[in-house]
Amino acid sequence: IEQQEGPPEQSPIMLNISSSEPALLEGAYDKIRAIMNDSHDLIDVQSDHDERQFEWQIKVDKEKAVKYGVDAQIIAGFLQMSVSGMKVTSYRPSNLNREVDIVIKFPPEYRNFEQIKSLKMTGKNGLVSISDFTKFTPIYKVKSLMRINGQRAIVINANIKPGLVLNNEVLALSKKIKALNLDPRINIAFAGETED
Repeated sequence: IEQQEGPPEQSPIMLNISSSEPALLEGAYDKIRAIMNDSHDLIDVQSDHDERQFEWQIKVDKEKAVKYGVDAQIIAGFLQMSVSGMKVTSYRPSNLNREVDIVIKFPPEYRNFEQIKSLKMTGKNGLVSISDFTKFTPIYKVKSLMRINGQRAIVINANIKPGLVLNNEVLALSKKIKALNLDPRINIAFAGETED
């Protein structure tokens, strides 16, 4: 097998979504990506944005927590134990030169978002659901930032089914995107083969 040198092959459809208002990009991306995913004529829809990761931000409503008789520090410890575990002690085995942490954590099947939201803690009047006094918000983390003409950008690539005409597919996709009535501060530009 011989490896080909040179730039990677581009997809026939390459769509750049950019804006000087980064907060607008997520919503525009989600809408356009849904259109492209739902299309029967487009295949292999991918984006540099697919690799975004998120973490959960958990905010405790202190007034509600007090009302239920649950201490904020206990809530934090409980959540830490349920998500990543909590170190309770350490020991040094005779066959190692370092200490080993002893960590208590929930089994993997209980370390998912829905399970964590349904956890119950002991309050002043008995068991209370953790979701009664907490708010869970996903915070997206971007691995790398792409810029086009100095603006934050997201690129979506797609192939078309064999036998279809690229120009027709670009026109159909353009109409669907236009029908979304996106914020005018969102810039949509076709690139790659579609740029011609």
